[in-house]
Amino acid sequence: ERHSLLIRRDPTSVDPAITVRLSLGAGLPAGVVPGARVGVEATLGPVPGPALPGAQDPSRRAWFDGLSASGRALAPPIVTTPAPGGTRPLARARQSLGRAIAATLGGDAGAIAAALTVGDQGWIRPLLLDAMRTAGLAHILTVSGFHIAVLVGGLLFVLRRLLALWGWLALRTSVTRIAAFLAGLGGTAYALLSGAEPPAIRAAIAAWVVLAALVMREAGSAAATYAGLLPRAARWTAALALTGLVAELVLTPIALSHFGRAGAFGVIANLAAVPLTGLVIMPLLVGWLLLAEPARAPLFA
Repeated sequence: ERHSLLIRRDPTSVDPAITVRLSLGAGLPAGVVPGARVGVEATLGPVPGPALPGAQDPSRRAWFDGLSASGRALAPPIVTTPAPGGTRPLARARQSLGRAIAATLGGDAGAIAAALTVGDQGWIRPLLLDAMRTAGLAHILTVSGFHIAVLVGGLLFVLRRLLALWGWLALRTSVTRIAAFLAGLGGTAYALLSGAEPPAIRAAIAAWVVLAALVMREAGSAAATYAGLLPRAARWTAALALTGLVAELVLTPIALSHFGRAGAFGVIANLAAVPLTGLVIMPLLVGWLLLAEPARAPLFA
């Protein structure tokens, strides 16, 4: 396990209060949650600069993020003052849910499930994370437009059909509008629970725009149908392969410039991993979250 910890160091007579980032070689002890005061023995130093001239500069990003130093904890942090009970309930729920998912499923499956659910990649083994980066699959672990689209689209698909089974409601109002509103709420909640990162927030806003257009045009009732399943599957496969190829061609020069390497098998890997994640893994994960008591408990604690 590996974790990163952001700590606001107390001011001294010599130094002002600063924010530092520490890497931990073991899991977080109980009680180390946002808002808690901790004591830890660690080595600190300046945030390193770029590995190569003109490459990505971690120190520049740290300056904009308000980080003054980085380092490594030499021993597990010790909680000196517990976090106040009313501080950042969403952050505590996110951390508790991620820990419950990783512990219940265990291994790499639990680590990836925690990343897909709450956006916490700290449970993923460094070797596995590096392998996914090399294969061009690291984007799957970061909650962004793909994940929001899968959740919102899946909710819309399921809710429309479930609401249509209620005859009294279907005869008196548009089930598409109700399903679109509920799907938008679900996508927004997912974006917030996963850490409210800018890609997720942008995707949630875009989802609301698409849902609003769907409601205004009632596109669901006027959708075109295609003759036969195989032509449609072939069209989707070709579109997915072409999209992956274009994305890989655009990102390869950027990756080579910043990191000195690129995912040579990105197109093939994404052709298999993206449909598997969107159509199998994420729906099964949502079902497990709804049915598994250990995973649902942190949200209602």
